[in-house]
Amino acid sequence: MFTYDDTALRAAASALEGAPEQFLMELKQKAEQEGQFLVERIQANVPYKTGALAGSLSHVVQEDRGNVNIELRAGVPYALAAHERPGGTDGSEPEGGRGPKFFMRVLDFHRQRLQDLLNRVAQQAVGR
Repeated sequence: MFTYDDTALRAAASALEGAPEQFLMELKQKAEQEGQFLVERIQANVPYKTGALAGSLSHVVQEDRGNVNIELRAGVPYALAAHERPGGTDGSEPEGGRGPKFFMRVLDFHRQRLQDLLNRVAQQAVGR
């Protein structure tokens, strides 16, 4: 299991603490959409085009006292070994393509876009 927990994203989500429930619901909805998007992008970057690894990828959105987290998961025991193996990528995707570091490359590539999206939702919640 891999968990992506970025401090900046948590800070944006924590701005919603005490905000109206509708904004928290909107944040969770956006997080759900982004979690699915990230899973699809990671699937496009796994070392093999088909197989158990790509099929095992999933996400869970969790909310705890106004903080919303997107947890990304791989459900096969060799996911970490595949992620950490040496080698390059094939360049077939914007995030680098099929090859190692498929989780981190996708997360790094989309980090700013995701953070900006969550910041906009948080700013709307606090009336800015």
